Amino acid sequence: MVEKAIAKLNCPRCGQKNSCQSTSLGEFSCWCQQLNLSVEEQVWIRSFGFSAKCLCQACLKSLVKEMPKKLC
Repeated sequence: MVEKAIAKLNCPRCGQKNSCQSTSLGEFSCWCQQLNLSVEEQVWIRSFGFSAKCLCQACLKSLVKEMPKKLC
């Protein structure tokens, strides 16, 4: 089993732990799997160069909250 790089376990926006529960490469069993983001929310997050699946929950909520209402 190959461990994920430490950088993948930190939020790219704030640098804190992203609470990733998938600690091995190829393993997909994390809180982010339960997300139901709209297409608009996904596009908004990607416009900053992030993937919703890499951000910590606090940064993800913050970015979605900052999203202009006209995009919702």
